Amino acid sequence: MQLDMPTALLFTAMVSLVNAAAMSLLALRDRSLYLRDWAISFALIVVGLAVIGLRGIVPPLASIFFGNALAALGAAGIFAGLCRFMQRPVPWVFLGVIIGVSLAAIGWFSVGVDDPAAQLGRRVMVFSALIALLSAPCVWLIVSHARREGTVLSVMALVAELLLVGLSLLRVAVNAVAPAQGGLESDHTREVLFVMAFGLTHLLQGYGLVSLHVSQLLRRVAAQANTDALTGLPNRRTFEDTWRRMVQRADRDKSPLALMVMDIDHFKRVNDTHGHAAGDEALRVLGWALKNHLRPGDLCARLGGEEFVLAMPGATPAVARMRAEELLKMPLMYGEDGGGEPLAVTLSVGLTDWRASDTAPHATIARADAALYEAKRDGRHRVSVAA
Repeated sequence: MQLDMPTALLFTAMVSLVNAAAMSLLALRDRSLYLRDWAISFALIVVGLAVIGLRGIVPPLASIFFGNALAALGAAGIFAGLCRFMQRPVPWVFLGVIIGVSLAAIGWFSVGVDDPAAQLGRRVMVFSALIALLSAPCVWLIVSHARREGTVLSVMALVAELLLVGLSLLRVAVNAVAPAQGGLESDHTREVLFVMAFGLTHLLQGYGLVSLHVSQLLRRVAAQANTDALTGLPNRRTFEDTWRRMVQRADRDKSPLALMVMDIDHFKRVNDTHGHAAGDEALRVLGWALKNHLRPGDLCARLGGEEFVLAMPGATPAVARMRAEELLKMPLMYGEDGGGEPLAVTLSVGLTDWRASDTAPHATIARADAALYEAKRDGRHRVSVAA
């Protein structure tokens, strides 16, 4: 196969088509906006390259302007999708300004330059500068994502965007020194190689964006495995893993560590009288109240059913009891009865602290559980401190 510009454009278009198909298939299963953006973006690049490659069939000026415009919109859409993926606002004004200025410059160099032979080189410089401007913020977004999430799946996407920036700037520099002359139908081995390099980079970019999506899915799975779906609090497994580390730290630093176990009084009565939906709402209300009662470093979790736990590193038993009393005073309203009267639940709390004599992390939890049952035997809606 002869390596010429039509071949290079076809190769790059096929790569973008594969990327568009992959993003579309992913978007069918996960209707995230960023997947839709990426699918549309790669499809726009395919159409833009096709319009450029059809020069001679499509009028030259239309081929130049619309082909570059579609490719530019595709590159902008990839950036917009990354913004959505990172849950950041899309800078539409920035995108509109740089694309508008770039297309205006390309149009001017196509019709307003006296030397037709120099038109191609100048258009290439403008378009390459535009790609660099759109890819550079992508690098920053991916780096910030990697720092925040600590995932190696961002590396491929980062390398692709860095290559796009580097290739674009190199192409600008080369054409500034020795501009490509004539039109695409001329022999431009250097420009053919640039287009092929961009095609390979788009292939890497597609895989990189898919890897970012995979990292998102892995985070969702981890969150579902470690979080109670009803209250949004950590679940028992997460609590037990973190509690072990808290005990080790308290033992090492000889620092206090308090623990309270609590549950909703007469929770079965709530379900039987008002229905399980009301019971679920009561649990959500308690979860919300506990989240808003946390200090930095505290850990609150739902152990199961109506039982919750709160670990407080650095808290003495006296401080922990004061906080438990504050919890008992909080109004836990979860709805209204048939007569419009508010429905509320109360708590019973068992409180203890970690002790050096505890042979295992579960020994402290068992002592707090025993104190909780003592609070229930004594009439509920109270705090019982383990001896």
